[in-house]
Amino acid sequence: MTTLIGAIGAADADYLIGPGDALRLSIMGLGAEDVEATVELDGSLNLVWLGRVAVGGKTLEEVLTELRELARGEVIKRYSNEGELNLIQLTDDDLFLEIIEYRPIVVSGDVAEPGEIIFRPSLTARRAIAQAGGARSALLADVMVTDPIQIVRWQNEYSRAGLEHAVALVRLWRLGAEIDGNPDIEPPGLDQVTVNSDVLDNLIEDQRRIMTLNRQNEAGDRAYLSEALDQARSRIAILEQQRANAIDLLAADEAEETRLQGLLESGLTLAARMADIRRTTVLSATRLLDLEESLATAELEVTRLQRELDEYEEVRMSGLLEGREVVFSTVLDTRLQMNLYAQNLSGSSGSVGDLGFDTALDVSVEVLRRSAEREIQVPLGLDEALLPGDTLIVRVEQPAEFLTQSN
Repeated sequence: MTTLIGAIGAADADYLIGPGDALRLSIMGLGAEDVEATVELDGSLNLVWLGRVAVGGKTLEEVLTELRELARGEVIKRYSNEGELNLIQLTDDDLFLEIIEYRPIVVSGDVAEPGEIIFRPSLTARRAIAQAGGARSALLADVMVTDPIQIVRWQNEYSRAGLEHAVALVRLWRLGAEIDGNPDIEPPGLDQVTVNSDVLDNLIEDQRRIMTLNRQNEAGDRAYLSEALDQARSRIAILEQQRANAIDLLAADEAEETRLQGLLESGLTLAARMADIRRTTVLSATRLLDLEESLATAELEVTRLQRELDEYEEVRMSGLLEGREVVFSTVLDTRLQMNLYAQNLSGSSGSVGDLGFDTALDVSVEVLRRSAEREIQVPLGLDEALLPGDTLIVRVEQPAEFLTQSN
């Protein structure tokens, strides 16, 4: 999960960096020079070759602007494979900054597993509670569900969520292998899923076939673009030769026209012959103009094909990364569903997840959010999004009927 400056969204543009956020500073084309660091408690970030920079309370764009000013004119030394020293002077467009991990959310109060959870965009209070094991009431902890129909329903839903989790996990493996360009990465094992070995083997085999087809299609696409580019360049070479010949021919026609004009003025040639050579000169000039136009069109086609070939890998990688983000979210969601169904089967807690159970729990939340130098209380509903660094306090109110029965 990263937010990359250069294609920054409105929400990310307003996000203020704080302690616990992990950032990566990259130099285009120089992966070995990437620097990853976590913002420290004083709001500073140690970027090694650029030194320590104050980033707390600033947006990514503001920090990137400062870093570009600091790095402007810096020279990076790189050695080629032949051992030659290359000096690369940095420009503003060479630097990129991204958040690779946000500071965590803290969930406390009436939940099964209080503590820190990883923040992800669009994380709601409801999902955060689910990741913390669900809302838990001490008074209701020992209440067991004995309805056999409900238990069977939960068992079926647990199995369904388990299968969806295995499918998403195997898809995530395939996308990771395609991103790394390494089809030999070890696939998920039985210790990571709840399905049996036959089901897991079939899922892995399906994703291997998809991976193979994708590689074949990508190779075909690249070959097609490369061949089209070679053909366009060959056409340019032919047109350039034809243009050179046309220029020579036009020059010869113009010279002949000049010579005949002199003869005509001396009465040594006929006007009809002069008219013929003028038509020939006009045709030669028209032919040259046509060739110039065709050459310009061919050069534009080469530029387009080259750009398409250069962007192909970038577009492919962007699609894979976006796909991995979506699938990773599915892995988390299905895992949470499994946990929640397991909790309902055990009868150990109530749930306010997205599963639609009618529970006896009345859940309210309180959010503490750091603003400037202090924490403030923010009103938030269960389905509203949290921000990195938020503290979510969960409260479970017992229904009056339960308290009456308990007494």
